[in-house]
Amino acid sequence: MPFRIVSFVFLGLIFTLSLGVAFMPANALRGVLNQVPNVDLLNTRGTVWSGQGQILLDNGFASGFAWQFQPGSLLRLSPSANWQLTDPANPLQGELAWEDGGLNIVASGQVNATALQPTLDQFDISISGIFELNNTRLRLTDRAEKLQIEALSESSVLWSGGMVSYVLGGQFEQLSLPPLIAQITSQGDQGLMIAVAKKDAVGKLFSLRLIDSGYVQVGVTRGFMRLMNYPWPGSQNDSDVVLEVEQPIF
Repeated sequence: MPFRIVSFVFLGLIFTLSLGVAFMPANALRGVLNQVPNVDLLNTRGTVWSGQGQILLDNGFASGFAWQFQPGSLLRLSPSANWQLTDPANPLQGELAWEDGGLNIVASGQVNATALQPTLDQFDISISGIFELNNTRLRLTDRAEKLQIEALSESSVLWSGGMVSYVLGGQFEQLSLPPLIAQITSQGDQGLMIAVAKKDAVGKLFSLRLIDSGYVQVGVTRGFMRLMNYPWPGSQNDSDVVLEVEQPIF
């Protein structure tokens, strides 16, 4: 009997504390979310339990952001919430879970290519079209003040295709590309891996690997160079990587 009483008292305290936290002003979440590098939450309204604001990334991307915490998640000491971007140009939604010092993100929906432009500007690349995410699951953590991203499960992102412009060898080029699909995985200590190919086609066009130091390593195949109207000399197969570069993105 005493054990049952203590248990009920403990659960009652946890429930009371959870209610107190849930109805705190929404800006209380800033202190939690701002522990994730390169992310800020501004102009919050509502409560911790259900609110909205504006999410801002260091690369310049900004969007309205709304959330609704899941019942019982605070009792599990692993706060989880359903979320959505309220920008009509980027109808994206999913789930957030703060767990073991990192942020787990599940995302489905569409992102306009313009949202990626601040990052692509570093590579002198501009693209159009729509990216479609289907249950993409990522984990964000902070290691030595660097943002680390890993895939919690294998997923894919489909790009609709469209116009691409870029600068190569000091020359401006523009062309139309077919739909492409990116397979997202994490391979042990190699970090987040993204392999890109034509939709419904066999053979990788290029790959990207995020490195803990905040760099992205890009490997370009002979087939992709040909697709971009830059035939690569030699006798390599289209699937062979002929060019590798590293570029800081964080």
